[in-house]
Amino acid sequence: MTSVAEGKRSNGSPKRLTALISGITQADLFVYAFDNIPYPVTAQGKELTDWERAFQHIKAGATPSIGAPLEVMRKKRQIVDQIIVVTDEGENAALYFGEVYKIYCRELAVMPKVVIVRVGGYCNWLESQLKGQQAPVETFTFAGDYYSLPNLRC
Repeated sequence: MTSVAEGKRSNGSPKRLTALISGITQADLFVYAFDNIPYPVTAQGKELTDWERAFQHIKAGATPSIGAPLEVMRKKRQIVDQIIVVTDEGENAALYFGEVYKIYCRELAVMPKVVIVRVGGYCNWLESQLKGQQAPVETFTFAGDYYSLPNLRC
């Protein structure tokens, strides 16, 4: 299973990225958009138009809390093998991903790989936090090349 958490400030690419990820994933897919709270996003299919409809009411907003979607997943006991985070890595509010990730792993007895898809003017905050706690993490800088997304290995 794969989880995709997408910052709402990801400048328009979340719909397309999610459509491509949903098309190549072979397991259940949990998708959340987030600012300071997570918003579950569900499409009625795997096409770009399905994801455009699913994201139509999601607007950029408050200070991002990258850990918020993972906390919801922990509470719902949504166990995944991989977490894909589409973000600029600017984590400006609690719940912080690294802290929630440790709790998620301990309580659910898993250690999902984290793939950070960097968009916009990114920093390496989230990556360095995860590497500091020896979490399995990979980064992918997305610069608009949708054809390179299958390299994410969902």
